[in-house]
Amino acid sequence: MTELFENTLETSGMDVSATKIAPFHRPVMDEEIRRYLLRPDAPPPVNGELEIGEGWALSVFGLSTKDGRTAAWGWVKGAFAIDERRAGSDCFYATLNHLPTGFAMINAYDAESAGAIADLLAPICDWANADVDFGKTQVLNVRNTLIRAGYETVNAVSDDLQKVRLWVRRAI
Repeated sequence: MTELFENTLETSGMDVSATKIAPFHRPVMDEEIRRYLLRPDAPPPVNGELEIGEGWALSVFGLSTKDGRTAAWGWVKGAFAIDERRAGSDCFYATLNHLPTGFAMINAYDAESAGAIADLLAPICDWANADVDFGKTQVLNVRNTLIRAGYETVNAVSDDLQKVRLWVRRAI
């Protein structure tokens, strides 16, 4: 469920009970970085190579899908989590997720952009105590905040014609 909760739970087929599970996340251990995030034969990451911004911690966290909860690798800060996804073989993007419910909120060009958007959205409401219904009521508030900050949506299309809507900074 991307696009700021725009697809309702009823039309997505989501089992609402899956959203009542407490948010799960934990830091990634050093030995997991090379084993799961990089190639096993890769050299250790250079200092800062896996960082996306101040306060973001490399983590494993829970996400909600139409089939229930699943785990993802990415970054966590406050009530937000970011993971990187792929459409087709050539279209990579980052998804900003609401950690307490596990729902995908928006897609951005990259993890750094998603982190900047999370920093914009953090002060507009109490995200830590938000539930699914609260998230749906915040759609317009989130959209207006992003537009005022100079963001717009664009469609990215992968080589196999999968379409992903991304929030990007408007060119000046």
